[in-house]
Amino acid sequence: MAGQGPIFPMSQSFRVADHLATRIESFGRKYLSPDFIFTGVPSTYSTITTRAFIARTNASLIAKMIELNATSTPYGLARTAKQIFETPLAVCAFKYKGFISSPELKHLQPDINDFFESSALQRDYKSLYAYLRDIHPNDFTLNKTIQLIQRYGKSTIISCYEEARKHEKSCQTLTLGTTHSLKGLEFDQVELADDVNESIIDAINFRTLTPNVPLPLDMQTELYLFYVACSRSKHKLINAQHL
Repeated sequence: MAGQGPIFPMSQSFRVADHLATRIESFGRKYLSPDFIFTGVPSTYSTITTRAFIARTNASLIAKMIELNATSTPYGLARTAKQIFETPLAVCAFKYKGFISSPELKHLQPDINDFFESSALQRDYKSLYAYLRDIHPNDFTLNKTIQLIQRYGKSTIISCYEEARKHEKSCQTLTLGTTHSLKGLEFDQVELADDVNESIIDAINFRTLTPNVPLPLDMQTELYLFYVACSRSKHKLINAQHL
């Protein structure tokens, strides 16, 4: 672009301890670019005072909330309960000829209607959710949401929503959020949800099997989100399976 000044890549982190930065840099060079640079700072911490649980989907956040609620463990939320529970509550409310307000889910109503209008589909599938998972295998968010509902049940998720509203403005040492909602923040310790690791499996397999083929944009995006999640940690990183 004419008149554009020099570009300086942001390769130096003044937050991440060098022992973590080395692992993140190795990941970046292997899967994103051989020129990927990420440098940290010497680790000086003695105690963990701030922690984060980072998920790829809100469904995984809710599963963590259910776990924490069961043990009365305090936590704070990076976003409002309404934002976090919007998709799971909408999926809980799926019904024949219903109204889906969420733009991301509207396209599913014809499939829902098809299921209830077909005795063959109801015979072949145990439930509406089983049918939706089968015909939308690549919809990561939808599948994680359905897994959540099938595991815990609708009433548990609704109860969790009511409890989560009490944690919206709670200032705690443990913060729950997705990769997007915690972007730009930092914590002494970060734990990744399993779905953060799962979200990059296709990209890793693609890069391994076709090392000279450019990554599709959606896979590249997932890899960068994984990098963002890992680099929120200043000192300790838990469950980063691909580093």
